[in-house]
Parts: sequence; structure tokens; C-alpha cells
Amino acid sequence: MSSAAVDAAVLYAHVLTSTGHPEAGLAWAMWARPRHGRGPDDPVAVRTLGVLAASLHATGRLRAAAAHYRELAVVLAGLDGPDAPRTLAARADLAVMLHASGDCDTAHAELAAIVQAQQAGMGHVTDFAMVKLLTRQARMYRDCADARAAECFLEAVALARAVGLAEQVRAVAARAPCDRHRRICTHRRPRPAGRPPAPSQHPTSTDEAGSGWQVNAHIAADGCPLRHRPDSGGRVASRTTPPADHCGGR
Repeated sequence: MSSAAVDAAVLYAHVLTSTGHPEAGLAWAMWARPRHGRGPDDPVAVRTLGVLAASLHATGRLRAAAAHYRELAVVLAGLDGPDAPRTLAARADLAVMLHASGDCDTAHAELAAIVQAQQAGMGHVTDFAMVKLLTRQARMYRDCADARAAECFLEAVALARAVGLAEQVRAVAARAPCDRHRRICTHRRPRPAGRPPAPSQHPTSTDEAGSGWQVNAHIAADGCPLRHRPDSGGRVASRTTPPADHCGGR
């Protein structure tokens, strides 16, 4: 298999995923992954891993996406350093996947560590990227009914004024929490001393949240899973289908 064909497949997977055809994009990314024939730190291999993780994310395969974002973060840490922008970005995407899968406290801790690293200047982040990161953190806290959401939104708005994004951040802050996340949320919020814990309302591993209900869902801009909606024709056109031998990975 020529490297040009693999490179083209990765690019095509990226385009398909970013233009609303994530299932087709995932098929091409899975076809390309075992065929690049290069080491894990090769630029094409890194790009393939990133596109595959994004395609899994877009099709709602959250745990698989988290595994690939974790692998990507490890690879990028070796290439760029643990606090480099690309590494921190992969870790932030991993945190989003963990949160959407219901592993809330791990996601909170991961994203808080990234914010701390960025604020310390380790990632050389721009104000625009920092606003995006703080807003993402605030949304996580809000969906988990954590009071820290307000502080994060205020911090994001204050920084957003410098880059002309204050209104956009306020609009995000005004949205209601994601109702679907409440069904899988595992965040343990502090409770007043002396008050007994309330009965758990979270689903167990035998509920639909623990048995793969996220599969074939899209993730909206606010991280809330949405059921997969097919194209108007009910399928992706045949020209988006990779060679038949990709099916072993599906």
C-alpha cells in the first residue's frame, strides 16, 4: 500500500468527519490506521490516530475515543513534551470523552490540571484557546451541578472581553445543563456535615448508560450526546465507502 494512498485516506476521513459524515470518516480512518507502515511517532501515524479518535467521538463511541485520545496524548508527550500545546489539547479531548461517558470526577481532575498548566504558561496558550478551555471546564461543572461552574464562567467572560468573545461565552453560560448527562453523572459533590447521603439516582452498570446507549450518537457542541441522525437518503453515498477489507475493524 503506497503512503500517498494512506495519506489521502486520512485526509478524506478528516473531511468526512468534519462535514457531517462521521461513520464514513470512521471507516476510512480505520482502514488507514494499520496501513501507514510507519512508527507511532511518524507525523502521518499521529495524524491518523487523531482523526480516528475524532471520528469515534463524532459517532458516539465515547470509550473507544477516550482510549485513542489517551494513546494520542502519550505519543504527543513523547514528541512535543507533556505540557506542549498538542499534548494538552489531546488531554482536554480525553477529558471531554471521560465526562461524556460518566467518568466525571476523573474528567474534572484532568481538565483542571490542564487549565492549571495553561495558566502557568506551560502550554503557551493564546487567550482565545484559554477562553475555550475555561468555557469547556465550566460546562462540565454545570452539567454535573457543581457550584464551581459559576466561577469558571466568570473567569472565562473576563478573559473573553480581551478577544471579543464575551457575548458568546455569556450565551453558553445561559444554557440549561445537559439533561442526558444527569442520567450518567457520577460526580460526587460535597454535602453539608451531618447530613446523610441521598439515595443514588445514577444508573448502575446494568442500566442503558452502562450498556452502550451512547453508541451511534453524535456529541453536540455542549458535549451532550444526541441520537444519530442519518443523511436525507438514510445512508452515505457509495463513493465514501473504503475498500471492503476495512470491515474487520468494525
